[in-house]
Amino acid sequence: MPLTRRHFLHHALAAGALPLLANRAEAVPPGWPESPFLEGNFFPVHEETTADDLKVTGTLPKELDGQFVRNGPNPQFAPTGNYHWFDGDGMLHAVRLRDGKASYRNRYVRTKGFEEEKKAGKALYSGLLDKPDLKKVAAGEYPFKNAANTSLTFHAGVLLAQWEGGEPHAVKAPSLDTVGAHTFGGKLKHAWSAHPKIDPETGEMIGFGYDIKPPYVSFSVVSAKGELLRTTPVELKRPTMMHDFALTANYLIFPEQPETFDLKRAIAGKMPWHFDPKLPTRFGLVPRTGKGETRWFTAEAGYFFHTLAAFEDGDAVLLYACRFARFPAELGFGDAVPDKTPNAPVLYRWRFDLKTGAVKEGAVDDVPTEFPRINESRLGRKVRYGYLGEAAGDLFDGYRKFDLEKGTAERHRLGAGRFGGEAVFVPHPDAKAEDAGWLLALVFDKAADKSELLVLDARDFGAKPVARVHLPGRVPYGFHATWVPGPALA
Repeated sequence: MPLTRRHFLHHALAAGALPLLANRAEAVPPGWPESPFLEGNFFPVHEETTADDLKVTGTLPKELDGQFVRNGPNPQFAPTGNYHWFDGDGMLHAVRLRDGKASYRNRYVRTKGFEEEKKAGKALYSGLLDKPDLKKVAAGEYPFKNAANTSLTFHAGVLLAQWEGGEPHAVKAPSLDTVGAHTFGGKLKHAWSAHPKIDPETGEMIGFGYDIKPPYVSFSVVSAKGELLRTTPVELKRPTMMHDFALTANYLIFPEQPETFDLKRAIAGKMPWHFDPKLPTRFGLVPRTGKGETRWFTAEAGYFFHTLAAFEDGDAVLLYACRFARFPAELGFGDAVPDKTPNAPVLYRWRFDLKTGAVKEGAVDDVPTEFPRINESRLGRKVRYGYLGEAAGDLFDGYRKFDLEKGTAERHRLGAGRFGGEAVFVPHPDAKAEDAGWLLALVFDKAADKSELLVLDARDFGAKPVARVHLPGRVPYGFHATWVPGPALA
């Protein structure tokens, strides 16, 4: 069904945690469809820019040597149907930091679909809110364009632009030039997650893909050198929308959540994705060695997009994620039925007892938060600190640092009319403490109609920013970011 502004605002206000577009005066330009995801700073930019010697307020630490890169949707042409935020062509925005100076560039990810539409001079693909090609759906094919617009992972010298419905795309850093679809030498046989995990001790990267036909989920292990070593199926009961998973020293954790796919609904003209609150959430703990059976744990119905951390604690495994009570209908998928009950994502913890099979679960905090990140040198091992965006306004109006050991949190506020995206933790090169480093994020200032890169001291979280790098224009709101260390940049 079309996602109208009124419909979107109703659910966003009820959720209290997803983009609120009230008080926006900007109109969608002629020729573009009406959509809350095309208004204000959601509207795309079409210029590919390079700018050096950027103005900096404050002082950039000289130890910050690398490139911050963020991915996000940025349609090059006016969509033909009902536009959803997830549809836009991937555009990368990057800030290179070195010797206390900063430069900026942005480039499209030139996927096959992007090039086809560029040649045609118009949009050719339908979007997620339009009726899908049922022939493709019945054949198990994804009916939409691989936009490579969701996330980024740097591994084995390759920067991957990712989108969970298909293969990732290799991009050069720091130039951001697209190399092309990346299938690990033709060995990748499933879609690639937007959130693969890299084990900081082994250098292995593990990515998965979900499907609407059995086995529903498969994961692949990629060596530290970039070679795909093996692919393993995960036997779920039903097709489920699985945006993220988790890794510990010995396990992979795959969530089978109640957001399921039903082909009969598609044939009947309904959205095929459907949240069934009668179903539980199940978690499969898969041994990373590939030996032994998957252990399944049953928890309450709910949904999460992003995990913060997972690690082993004696005879238990702990998992932290930003959990909704149900799949957020305001995103336009499934049964978009008005529901006034609270449904904001909050940091949530599950404890899986490996001896008894019992699950203990509950919210860690009641403040709406999303896009969780940690010091990734601790990925899969016990972690104390987590960094999340506080959901309000257009996206995030501040950031939250959780101390998981003490159960406390610190806040950093962005100020009136300023909204940020995902914050990435960059460790100090001489760090001796887990939180020694900086938090980097793109922030949009409504009054100035421009964006900047914010640099926060993670150990002095509530203080004013260490530095603000002023970008030459605005950066539309987007999704996930990464940090590429200076020594890895050509």
